[in-house]
Amino acid sequence: MAVSITNYGTNNRIGATKTKSATISYTDIGDGATTLLTATAYEMFDLPKDAFVKAVRVRIDTAFDSVTTATVSVGDAGSTTRFISAVDAKATAGTVYASATTGYKYTAADTLDVQFALTGATTTGAVTVICDYTDLNEKFMSI
Repeated sequence: MAVSITNYGTNNRIGATKTKSATISYTDIGDGATTLLTATAYEMFDLPKDAFVKAVRVRIDTAFDSVTTATVSVGDAGSTTRFISAVDAKATAGTVYASATTGYKYTAADTLDVQFALTGATTTGAVTVICDYTDLNEKFMSI
């Protein structure tokens, strides 16, 4: 899967909010016909132990044109819908869905995962997943 991943806000400030985003196109999850890998949880990016997730968002960049169903969920190994559950990927481009769960702390390293449910031929569609978090394991330096 050729997913474009970008890290924003990663800087040297201890306790700073870090933002990671990944854009996923319909071509990243299947052949655009009937062989769509929708039961797969795609690992988008790593979250370190003691990551404190502040917010997760899904932005529809290009509406999916699946004949019947097109939804996207965002979670992790513990729950595939921890942050976002089956939002409409056929929504108008520019639509943004925000996580229902905020303030989640990871006690072990994990990945932020995206899962699609697409029914019917799909010839277009793209979403961007955005995650804001703080690494609580960063140590303060004394001067």
